[in-house]
Amino acid sequence: MEKLLLKLEKIFTIAALMHFSEGIIPLVLSRGASEGDGSVAPSTQALNAGLFLLIYFITYVLLFLRWKRLFYALTQNIFLCLLVLIVGFSFFWSLFPDQTLVESIRFISASGFGLYFATRYRMEDQLEIFATLCTIMVATSVLFIFLPPRYGIMGGVHAGAFRGIYVHKNHFGLMMALSSVIFLLQFFETHKQRFKFLLPFALVLTVLSKSGGAVGVAFAALLTCCFVYGYKTLRLKLLYLVPLFFLGVTATTGFFAWAVNNLVLIAEVTGEDLTLTGRTVFWALLVRMVQERPWFGYGYRGFWHGLKGPSRVIIQVTKWPVPEAHNGFLEAALSVGLVGLGLFLITYILTMLRAIYCLHRDPRPWAIWPIAFLVIIVVCNLTESSLLNFGFFWLVFSSIVFSLPLKIREMNLESIPIGPPNPPPPRWPNGPIRSG
Repeated sequence: MEKLLLKLEKIFTIAALMHFSEGIIPLVLSRGASEGDGSVAPSTQALNAGLFLLIYFITYVLLFLRWKRLFYALTQNIFLCLLVLIVGFSFFWSLFPDQTLVESIRFISASGFGLYFATRYRMEDQLEIFATLCTIMVATSVLFIFLPPRYGIMGGVHAGAFRGIYVHKNHFGLMMALSSVIFLLQFFETHKQRFKFLLPFALVLTVLSKSGGAVGVAFAALLTCCFVYGYKTLRLKLLYLVPLFFLGVTATTGFFAWAVNNLVLIAEVTGEDLTLTGRTVFWALLVRMVQERPWFGYGYRGFWHGLKGPSRVIIQVTKWPVPEAHNGFLEAALSVGLVGLGLFLITYILTMLRAIYCLHRDPRPWAIWPIAFLVIIVVCNLTESSLLNFGFFWLVFSSIVFSLPLKIREMNLESIPIGPPNPPPPRWPNGPIRSG
């Protein structure tokens, strides 16, 4: 009976992660609508909200069954807890308090699922669950791409771009990039042939999504994984590591130098303009908007409300309905101010240090995963706004933040010898023992 319950809990976890990734259900209910194709997608908010409420209810029941690990994980991540509190109370100073309250509850609930995932599964088990999830994502995406009706290929503005089981190609590209990293680490860990096959398959799907940001994320994360794995697991000598490092720096510098001199060619090949689809035009304006409310921002998700909100200035200047900052760090500053952004950066740095410590103690591939994801979340948010957004990436980030202190404590407990210490050897006095 106990094994059945554990298996059911694992199935619930994978299904909940799939729903957090916004796969399958939103696409099917939207009837395959694409941006600019003229179709009107029906609202899916009621069904999604109902499913999330069910997930949250089960999550918090399971979470409080392990309250000791819950309390320890929270006390070891005070800065993240303060950030979540700022998000939760930001409706007090938001210009749209009702919507900020609803969105902040969703954000806190996603953080709660990340906390549950961290306290329920060890990091090795988490990576195995992610590998199962990503395998399902890849398999179902192929079905959606090739089986009629072909929901997996976009129409309209992005006609021909693959989107798999997701509504938009950019999100699909990021999920495939993330999957490629997980498949690589699982291949390092288990050497199973299916991961050797799934890795290039996920990379091909990333390229076919026609998302330049996703390709950049995959390249940076996979390069990080290979470098760290080579250094720690293969134990490359410093004699070889230093030349490889400088070779990488030289190649990267040379690429950027070439890119600067060939911007027009790159724009023609990628289909982007020289301002990153207009992003650089309004980034300077957003910095000014942050300066107007620097400390706690405009409230969580309280800035972008079309012509009715503070975003009116951006829309009037750029002449198009900008939906988001297209930069996670700017978006965070607009939502929770420099205080909230600072708390995130402190949490990020502490998490990176903990990840490096775990890698130093245990060089197995699971220990590379936190470092790889921390690289992903920075590269991804250079042109996207998923840093503090409710969704899959924040859930994974929060689970890593909460997991690492638990893993470090586990390592420290394992290093403590079991049983009483050995008694010290007897110290005999010099010379013969004299009585009296």
